[in-house]
Amino acid sequence: MKTNHPLGFSTGFYYKSFKDWPFLKQARLYKSLGCEAIELAFMRDYYFEQDFDEEFYELIKSFTYRSIHMPRMLLPEDLEKYHKKIIKIANQIEAHTLVAHPGEISDFPEFANRFDGCCANLAFENMDSRNAYGKTTEDLLKVFEMVPNAKWVFDLNHIYSNDRTMNMADNMYDKLKDRLAHYHLSGFGNEETLHDCLYQTKEDIIFSKLYNDSAPIILESVDNNSADIHKELNYVKTHIL
Repeated sequence: MKTNHPLGFSTGFYYKSFKDWPFLKQARLYKSLGCEAIELAFMRDYYFEQDFDEEFYELIKSFTYRSIHMPRMLLPEDLEKYHKKIIKIANQIEAHTLVAHPGEISDFPEFANRFDGCCANLAFENMDSRNAYGKTTEDLLKVFEMVPNAKWVFDLNHIYSNDRTMNMADNMYDKLKDRLAHYHLSGFGNEETLHDCLYQTKEDIIFSKLYNDSAPIILESVDNNSADIHKELNYVKTHIL
């Protein structure tokens, strides 16, 4: 079936091999590859120390779909430290989605209230097998009871980490599909790497749970020092387009 997913990478692709690459340089590369979607992954403190200027904002806005993956904010001081910076960047790039890990939040209503001034929708993603909370449909339904307007990011790698048959994806999608913001897609590999390239792992069963044929897809594959971003993009395209 022909699909029409806006497709692109997270800036986490090079966080192991070229962690000093600024988001601007990565965005230029992704744009040259024809990507229509991008996710700015603020998973480390030093990513906030980059120069975000008008050139950066305009380039990011040229992507059809724009998401921000927020850092860990386990403590109140973390939330205080980051939330204003995130809102500023999100509003500048006119972001569609702010992604958070539900297992790293203690007070969901308070967390959501901090982002009231943001143009983007707050979203929570289903978590991988390492997490005690946020990996089941039941967990996420409880989260959305506390934050009724929040969206959902469907992470298929995380489904695979919990269930190699991918069957648990069916019930999750059935219950949460009306909240779907975008997909996270990557290979699993093993417990040490977690986010390998799909062209390397060949875990093609993961593609079978792309139920929605138009929701944006963010590739969270990671360059583990030997990956080829062109091969990854082409491999994914052959399976979804």
